[in-house]
Amino acid sequence: MTTVTLPTTRFTELLLATDFSDESRRALLAAKAIARRFNAEISAINVTPPVSPVTVPEATWYPAESLPETEDRMTQLAGELLSEGIKAKGSCVVGPVDQEILRAAQEVGADLVVTGAHGRLGSSRWLYGSIAEDVAKQAKLPLLMVGPGVSEHTFAQSWEPKRLLCAATMDDEGEFVVRYTDALAREFDARWELACDYYDDVGEYCAWDKFRERLQRVLPRNGAKLTPMRTALLSKPYGQNLAQLARVWEADLMVISHSDHLLKWSLFRSGTIPHLLAEANCPVLIVPASR
Repeated sequence: MTTVTLPTTRFTELLLATDFSDESRRALLAAKAIARRFNAEISAINVTPPVSPVTVPEATWYPAESLPETEDRMTQLAGELLSEGIKAKGSCVVGPVDQEILRAAQEVGADLVVTGAHGRLGSSRWLYGSIAEDVAKQAKLPLLMVGPGVSEHTFAQSWEPKRLLCAATMDDEGEFVVRYTDALAREFDARWELACDYYDDVGEYCAWDKFRERLQRVLPRNGAKLTPMRTALLSKPYGQNLAQLARVWEADLMVISHSDHLLKWSLFRSGTIPHLLAEANCPVLIVPASR
């Protein structure tokens, strides 16, 4: 059997992507709670997209005029974190947002990226909503996104999720994210539940029994038995139904893979991830594809 290395479930180097908005405030609270849980360091970054007074390709790109003000706010943020006993540093850069976030994550050795999301759909989707999806596609580390429906009380002190909802496809990527969710649940002594798409990628009824047998072979056992899983098979619109299930099951964290199959959902099923960010009342942890 091929050995697959899962991302870490103990986060010690956090990259916080912020634009100092209300959405970023929720992400900051999440990062602080995680930092307290693992005694982690927070590297905060603000990325300002370059602007141009003329039309591409003749354009010369310039940083925004508000950059000095942004740097002052970053210095203040880092100081506040340090005063709370949290190891922290901050930086402000100009460039393509997704590329700069990925560069910074590699530079600081981050094992988790944390960002807020406006939760808007369509053309009004907020910068760090759509950009974070681009980051998730390319990143080799988990990405925690905190949408507008998440209460600030969720991160009142240390981060201790106790009810995890795993959204998985019934394929290799699905097995990967299920195994990661199980490992995360064991880290936090939490329970987890599983939701899968009712249909496979050709629109036929899925082979749930085969997928469950596959999970029984790869998941750690508690004695002679596999830990019981509460499961649900969802049909489209997948994003809305998954968000509703998270509320019904009172999940305090959703774990989802950014696999190729999920990209199909995002394209053809009303945007799974944007709907989750807009409607879910718990943070969404996007796990990188196993490859």
